[in-house]
Amino acid sequence: MVRLAIAGYNRQKNVDWEANALYWWLHAQRYIPGQPELALNDLTRSINIAPSANAYVARATIYRQRHNVPAAVSDLRAALELEPK
Repeated sequence: MVRLAIAGYNRQKNVDWEANALYWWLHAQRYIPGQPELALNDLTRSINIAPSANAYVARATIYRQRHNVPAAVSDLRAALELEPK
């Protein structure tokens, strides 16, 4: 068990979290309910690293809640381009 924990730690310490889109998408999830501006920043960072439909949809939802319909529509279109199904 200890070897497994050490191996996991060694893998994690070599990850460049600043350049990891999933990290920023997950980081944004904790801010969405109470701090949407921070969530927008994290989602934008995730999109800049590696655009994903999930990140665009999450950001579009926040834009819509903040009454920024043009930005929400733009992000939904970007999500559809990435995942047209």
